[in-house]
Amino acid sequence: MPLVPKQVVQDRYEVVRSIKSGGMGAVYEAIDLKLASTPCAIKEILCSALQSADAKYVLQSFESEMRSLANLDHPNIPRVRDYFDIEGRRYIVLDLVQGQGLDDELQDHLRVTNEPMDPEVVALDMVSVLETLAYLHSHKPPIVHRDIKSANLIRDKRLGKIKLVDFGIARSVETQQVQTQVGTPGFCAPEQLAGRAEPRSDVFSVGATLYHLTTGKLPPTFAFEPMDAELPGH
Repeated sequence: MPLVPKQVVQDRYEVVRSIKSGGMGAVYEAIDLKLASTPCAIKEILCSALQSADAKYVLQSFESEMRSLANLDHPNIPRVRDYFDIEGRRYIVLDLVQGQGLDDELQDHLRVTNEPMDPEVVALDMVSVLETLAYLHSHKPPIVHRDIKSANLIRDKRLGKIKLVDFGIARSVETQQVQTQVGTPGFCAPEQLAGRAEPRSDVFSVGATLYHLTTGKLPPTFAFEPMDAELPGH
């Protein structure tokens, strides 16, 4: 069952509203009753995802997000507060990023002006994303986000900073000898589509995101090479 407003989880988190839901999970706004009623976000794996043929992969992705975020300390990455399991459902509690995704911001621009976003604004936003990626990639081994795109970049409405969210498929390079082909078509680098994501793959995705925001069009997709093929350059 999905969480509902006023429901209290773990005797601590009171649900305020549903923010979004999809095939793999849901995100809720809540307040932390044991931390001065501060706002937070609860991410949940939906039952439908757990019962699917890919349930093992879904759970591994969720647990990967928890482990990746728990060790991070950067102003542009939401901080993990808690992690728990209720009757087989996984939850992670993070600081709430109050703002708008850049994909929605782009749609607002298109509706109001019939034009995509200002290239100068987008360029500054992408510099901020690259600075966040420099932090992730500086870890030993480097952490590769693997899903940089407009929807996973939120503009904090208080400070205007770009926050990088959704680490569900993030991986350290050290653990990537065998990878699934994951990510969002059009935003993925060739080597990522071939199952070999590395730090430069995230940089490619930043370029694809810049294209999306400044043209209003989704980046073009392309076929990937077999796993044993030579990596194409970019």
